[in-house]
Amino acid sequence: MIVRQLRDIQKTDRLVKSKGWDSARLLLKSDGMGFSFHITTMYAGEELKMHYQNHLEAVFILKGTGTIEDLGTRRNAQARTGHHVRTQQERPAYRSPGH
Repeated sequence: MIVRQLRDIQKTDRLVKSKGWDSARLLLKSDGMGFSFHITTMYAGEELKMHYQNHLEAVFILKGTGTIEDLGTRRNAQARTGHHVRTQQERPAYRSPGH
């Protein structure tokens, strides 16, 4: 059994920070679950390009709004609090209008 609290993860090297976002990695490959689980905060007003080269991504929006564009298909989706978005292995760009 693995029991972790977000506030504890945020004090370790499992909190990864970059320009425009930070990500608390609650489960990683090394935990042996077969998937990873992160709580990622994307900062308002930032445009981020992410490349999912070796995995799929499932996103649940806890708070805020934004637009996700799949750069492989040029399809846009509005993302709002309570929405779930699953990406393909293309390169989606995440944009936040600042909410």
